[in-house]
Amino acid sequence: MKAVLAELLAAGRDVFRITFVEPVSEGRPRPSAWPKGLREVGLATTILFGLLALAILFAVPLRRLGELTLSADAATSLPSLAVPLLFAATLLTFILTSTAALHTSWWMRTGLLLLGGSVVVFFSIRSLLDLRVLAVTVTAFLALVVFTLVRARFAYAWWELLVVSALVLLATLGPWIIAPGGDWGMDTRPAILQGALATLQPLILPAMMVAGSAPAQIVVTGAQATASRPVGTRLFVAGFGLTVVWLAVATWGGIGSDALSAQAFGGAVMALGAAAALTALLLGRARVATPPQPRHYPQVWGAWLYPLAVAMSLTVVVTFPLIVVQAVSATVGVPGVSSAADAVLNVFLDNNPGVVLRGVLGVIMLVVAWRLAARSRLAEAVALGAFSVLVLMDLVGMVPGMRWLQDRSTDALGLIAASVALVAALVALARKEFDRRTAVGVMTVVLLAVLYPHRALISEPLTAALAFSGPVVLVFGLAWRVATEANVTADSSPRYPQSTRVLLFLANTLFAATGLAFVTLTRGLGTDLDPTPWGVLGDSTLGDPLYLTGLVSGLWLVLRPERVLPAPAGSVAPAAPAAS
Repeated sequence: MKAVLAELLAAGRDVFRITFVEPVSEGRPRPSAWPKGLREVGLATTILFGLLALAILFAVPLRRLGELTLSADAATSLPSLAVPLLFAATLLTFILTSTAALHTSWWMRTGLLLLGGSVVVFFSIRSLLDLRVLAVTVTAFLALVVFTLVRARFAYAWWELLVVSALVLLATLGPWIIAPGGDWGMDTRPAILQGALATLQPLILPAMMVAGSAPAQIVVTGAQATASRPVGTRLFVAGFGLTVVWLAVATWGGIGSDALSAQAFGGAVMALGAAAALTALLLGRARVATPPQPRHYPQVWGAWLYPLAVAMSLTVVVTFPLIVVQAVSATVGVPGVSSAADAVLNVFLDNNPGVVLRGVLGVIMLVVAWRLAARSRLAEAVALGAFSVLVLMDLVGMVPGMRWLQDRSTDALGLIAASVALVAALVALARKEFDRRTAVGVMTVVLLAVLYPHRALISEPLTAALAFSGPVVLVFGLAWRVATEANVTADSSPRYPQSTRVLLFLANTLFAATGLAFVTLTRGLGTDLDPTPWGVLGDSTLGDPLYLTGLVSGLWLVLRPERVLPAPAGSVAPAAPAAS
């Protein structure tokens, strides 16, 4: 008994290390290696991020116990104690992005300057009737533009941040200092924050999507680490038996629900079949018979999260100008223009542009996966293939009569895969062919089927203690991504030097937390500024492909023998596929 307990504890430690410790150890920020001056900026950003997280977690007590600051139309209210914090975080984000614009590609520099100009517009609302004050704002921003163009030819220097900070603060806070009574007798701070958040929303969305996929990646990593860890026969039988019982109980409890409906099973069968068929094609392209084992996918998939999230948020290229026009016109009191912009925005969004964009992206990723398979980067190719399958199913599901393709559920996916794996394992056991490879495959599939539908339980302790769940999940996801996805700040290139990467990484994280804090503190969940739907989208479009990849690769271990296809005559046999 003691030996079994010792083995169980050792296995638990290994799973915890693989799931939590190793990702943080490999992907955490390393400020000591950052350029001069950025370590202090990182510390300031961390402090503000922590304060914003606390404001999100304790939003309800802050609203109940403190004074509320109302907007001009009394439609928006937020705790007065949080206003300086939100202003500080917004201004620091503006400073970080403006400094990053000094050393980057011309198109990114242009985009960041345009975003900065939009922010200045909202901060200068109070000076619109005072040309003297407006001249200060315009002059300061033009000086920032000139400084950006001049310094673009030189390498990063620590003092650039100080110059940019002075110009940004003069452009944004100058009107408040020069004309303290220029707010027309009302508190314009909520409107300014709301407008600035709407303007800088492109910086929030990718981070929200990646944060939303964090619980999925942790669950998949943990399930695959558990299944791959060697244990004794008795412990494996006990753990496997408990997992199967858990799956049976969960399935019995879900009978009759939408997650296990006929439409859900139909979509799930199509997703599994299409993903398996595409995997077979990719393996043929790489001239191997077996995909990489399930443990290889979480790490390589992490490198694709931000590029895919940025691509999927490109719909804001169309909606962004409309949102800015709507926010500015509403703030300065032009309801007709605001209503017209809102109507155009609703017409565009009613036609599901996001589904179409993701479908186009899915086709592009199919081409990328095919090319990666030819280079023996199979783990990436198979994962991108699963992504393409799911987003293209959503696109085809828009066709009348094909809606069932969108009704698939992770519960049905897991149950179908687990049933196939269990039957195959029983057949292998009867033939006395049940080996370690088969055990890893069936355990991976069954664990994923049991755990993945309950991935939100990672943040459930906090969710249960508070009055909301979406923001809590995203705060956890943001913190996890900061701790595990900072490798990008260690690289450098002529167009994107390390200083720019660090500044944009900090700005993206800080402003995502700022936007989430504003929405939570103002009880704005469900409004246009609410980023939580993008977190849900990230969970399904970035989390589900990893889940599907784990199911398919696990089934492959159970159903297919491990062998390499013969090379054609006169050619050199390819090496075994790399993990990535």
